[in-house]
Amino acid sequence: MSAPTQYLNFASFLLIWYLSESIYISLTVYALLYLIAQILRVPPVDKSVAKRVLQLGKRPLIIGHRAAGFDAPENTLAAIREAKNNGADGVEIDLDFTSDGVAVILHDPTVDRTTDGTGWINNLTFEEVRQLDASAKHPNRKRFPNEKIPTLEEASLECLKCGLTLYLDVKGGSGQFAMAILELFKKHPELRSMTVVCSYFPQLIYRIRRVDPSIVTALTFRHQVLTMRVDGKERNKELWKKWVAPVADFLLECSHQTWLPYIIGNSAFLANKNQISRNYLKFWQAHDICPIAWTVNDHHEKQYFHEYLQCSYMTDCLQHATSCGDQST
Repeated sequence: MSAPTQYLNFASFLLIWYLSESIYISLTVYALLYLIAQILRVPPVDKSVAKRVLQLGKRPLIIGHRAAGFDAPENTLAAIREAKNNGADGVEIDLDFTSDGVAVILHDPTVDRTTDGTGWINNLTFEEVRQLDASAKHPNRKRFPNEKIPTLEEASLECLKCGLTLYLDVKGGSGQFAMAILELFKKHPELRSMTVVCSYFPQLIYRIRRVDPSIVTALTFRHQVLTMRVDGKERNKELWKKWVAPVADFLLECSHQTWLPYIIGNSAFLANKNQISRNYLKFWQAHDICPIAWTVNDHHEKQYFHEYLQCSYMTDCLQHATSCGDQST
């Protein structure tokens, strides 16, 4: 059990004791809470399994963010193959759904930025999505013409074929996402050995691991995620949300560093690059959780993370001496 968790437990015990004014009541309540935690807890996968899937013990890993979307049209099969050709150890791709419930790989809620179409992905049928050109707006579209938005199954099997670790980023917390992932692993059990399910939503990770505790997972986090957007703009307009969000951010960060990993059993932690330091890395490594930075795009930063910090990272461009634009979500 981590030192922060021990301090939190002790502080909780003192608070209960103070409020109840009885050490017997406080001991009973504390024991009950501990029992509930043990019942709810999903232990992490075996260390040997996590080490194999996350490729721990090797050099720091380089992972293509959105399958290295600067080098090839992001989140496409061509990008996965190009990432392999450029020496990636793995790729991160994003899961969403069409209006008729087909699991597809797309980062944005709309198809506008990356394709020749318009509209919300959740409002388009799979047949309509399949007509779109996912390379239409990419700088290398002549080299990778007429790419399609792939399905979850297509992209996963392509990663398996290429021998790449798949980091499946799930930006929704609903049961639909969990069901699609669980069905994928049921149909293709070999994917368990090379897939890490990642999400900002702890409840999604918990739901998946509660059903199938053999799946390796990662929690994703950045400072002020509920208060500020990645571009630095304020997320909330309503006055009450502006007051509540900073408090919620503080509690969420405390949870990530205390009880959440204990209850959920995640094996990795994906952190914004600006949070990473030697002490930060040591904290997670001391608890058998693999820290991974995102998104490292400047070539000087790549050198810093790879050689000085010895930290695995995600990047949009895989050439070590190359810098590219920031797509940090």
